[in-house]
Amino acid sequence: MEAKVRAYIKAYNDFDTEAMVKDFADDMEFINEYQGEITMMTGGLDEFKGQAAHAKNYFQYREITIEDLKMGENTVTISTNFKAGMIVEKVPGQPAKIKEVEMKGSSIFHFQNGKIVKLRDIY
Repeated sequence: MEAKVRAYIKAYNDFDTEAMVKDFADDMEFINEYQGEITMMTGGLDEFKGQAAHAKNYFQYREITIEDLKMGENTVTISTNFKAGMIVEKVPGQPAKIKEVEMKGSSIFHFQNGKIVKLRDIY
């Protein structure tokens, strides 16, 4: 399970959507929570993959660093540091205007039959 989580984080940092989703179940669920509010939910691999591909357009760069990792029976919980250059304005022929973002958070990966069936990101 740990290797699959680390592979997901590497793929996320590399903007590699195909590698990000290779260990997810077809009926997986994704929940993003920010400051106690659910800001994104997807149901199913295709919806998550589409959202992940679309989200790449908002970042010049992004990096999740794992600061702590805890193994459960069917879960892996990671504490993370997220850094990104969010594109706030894009004018053709000019460099994009970037907003630097840094947040601490956590992600909980739920596994079943060797696949990730639920991912919850909390910031």
